[in-house]
Amino acid sequence: MTGDPSMENANRPTLDTWQEAPGNRWAFGHLGELVPTAVISRGRPPRPQEATVRFGALAERIPDLERRLEETYTDAFLVLRGDEVVAEYARAGVSMDEPHLLMSVSKSLCGLVVGSLVDDGLLDPATPVVDIVPELTGSVYDGPTVRHLLDMLVAIDYDENYVDPASEVQMHDRSSGWRERRPDDPADTRAFLASLRGSGEVGRFQYCSAN
Repeated sequence: MTGDPSMENANRPTLDTWQEAPGNRWAFGHLGELVPTAVISRGRPPRPQEATVRFGALAERIPDLERRLEETYTDAFLVLRGDEVVAEYARAGVSMDEPHLLMSVSKSLCGLVVGSLVDDGLLDPATPVVDIVPELTGSVYDGPTVRHLLDMLVAIDYDENYVDPASEVQMHDRSSGWRERRPDDPADTRAFLASLRGSGEVGRFQYCSAN
């Protein structure tokens, strides 16, 4: 393990503890040392590294912003207005050009990708999910459309309790390899999604990471 001497030996996080303090501060920037990861090119060279603490006009409106970021264990913070960087912050030991766990920011990136596919005429958001992933036939996703999933309008039996080992979100993690597997867990993410049940009714918002 690299980047933090305190994470050596007995202090190093495991698959079951890396999402918890204090090990998560190290793990969020070193996830590739815990689970398999892949690098996706940004498609253009990174911009030159600038000062890692720069608040500009925000400093007047929120004079204790840096203290708040430190007290909430924020690793990095960036505010954009158009192409202008209004403010940015990175705690000591964190670089703006190094990988860092995104967690549910991935949902926004997925939405952008789908939006591009729709704009290019390659995907109709009214398409039933099982027309794209037929292995989900018989699951709660048998009926809803791509748009229903993007808008999180599907009624699913999915507990988003991140600290309850009996919750679906923890089983989701285990099936994905983000926690130690249990004998009765689905074999992988696709098998986990196929196991989900619920009324499948659409129209009411329900935040659900499985979507």
